[in-house]
Amino acid sequence: MADPIGPVAQGIRDRIAMVRVLCIGFMIFVHVPDNAFSAAEFSVGVPPASWLTQGVLVEGLGRASAALLSLVSGILTAVALTRSPPSSLYRRRFRSIVLPMIIWSTVTVIVYAVLSLLRPTFLTLGDVPPLQALLFYVNTIFFLTEQPLGPTLHLGFLRDLFVCLLLSPILVAILKRTGIALLIVLLIIYLLDLESVFILRPLILLAFSIGLWLMQTGRNLEAADRYWPLWVVLSLVATTLVILSGTEQGLAWPPAQWFLSQGLDFRETVVYPLSRVFGALAIWSLAAKLVGTGWTQRLTRISPYVFVAFCSHYLVLVFLWEGVVRRLVGGHVTTGYAIWFVLAPFIAMFAAMVIVEVLARIAPSVAALLTGGRAGTARARDAG
Repeated sequence: MADPIGPVAQGIRDRIAMVRVLCIGFMIFVHVPDNAFSAAEFSVGVPPASWLTQGVLVEGLGRASAALLSLVSGILTAVALTRSPPSSLYRRRFRSIVLPMIIWSTVTVIVYAVLSLLRPTFLTLGDVPPLQALLFYVNTIFFLTEQPLGPTLHLGFLRDLFVCLLLSPILVAILKRTGIALLIVLLIIYLLDLESVFILRPLILLAFSIGLWLMQTGRNLEAADRYWPLWVVLSLVATTLVILSGTEQGLAWPPAQWFLSQGLDFRETVVYPLSRVFGALAIWSLAAKLVGTGWTQRLTRISPYVFVAFCSHYLVLVFLWEGVVRRLVGGHVTTGYAIWFVLAPFIAMFAAMVIVEVLARIAPSVAALLTGGRAGTARARDAG
């Protein structure tokens, strides 16, 4: 057995703080309204340069970021379990993760319920049995049995992350006895896309467990840094395969057809996993180059707002797009849309800063609930 879990070096802590900001920024790209990859038909007519840029940011870095954030959470949870009992960790994370998830999803549902009085929305189910409709609405807020498609979909990530936290003492105990065997089992579950009521996204559980394992076995978290050019190249190659595999020609590839005959999706089982692995390694290793530079201070200053940006970005961007931006840029195939797409994470971050600072001044208790207790972080830091 390698070295036991110890304190995380300050350089790694700085990098983790930076990775959180970068990953949430990349994840926001995935949910920019009408991007070329939010639906298959949107890719038609999009300029090639814009289409490829969106592909790299959405299908590459954006989707890899969820895996890296889960892995980082596993690393920090492993350390936290050595400092306090699980019950204390559960209480803190319930306040900082679950309560904001419920509040933001409820706010989103209320907003769309009001809109439903004027026009059909995702809440307009049509001819659906009452019990099925009730379960849909409950899952839209609490994600008890599934993740319904809609504007709260991204918040299901928090639900699964909290389940991983609840499982963390058990996962650590199993890892001590079986080591990498548990990771192999979780990898198979992920590749086969075996979702369950207990864990909605197998990827999150796998990545979180890898983070626990890295700390449990005392792995060097800087070992991959020197290979950063390789991770960048492989990430771009894998992302290109993701993009191509979603086209009609890609669906007709012999490997894709073989996986389809076995009841599997070639894209989900092979190409996406490669893209997520290499994308996560690229982000992690490149973040090391930002530590100690001017970017450290810039990203640190906005770090108290990134959680709210994650929770609110879909609602903010959809309302800006439908209310203002679409009329200005004229659609998703224009140069104006490409500019809006690139600026979207910055707009979402700015909106989060406004939300946090305004609420912290006029309704501190509400700000604490919406931010999971993070509302005072920026002010306390500035005072220090």
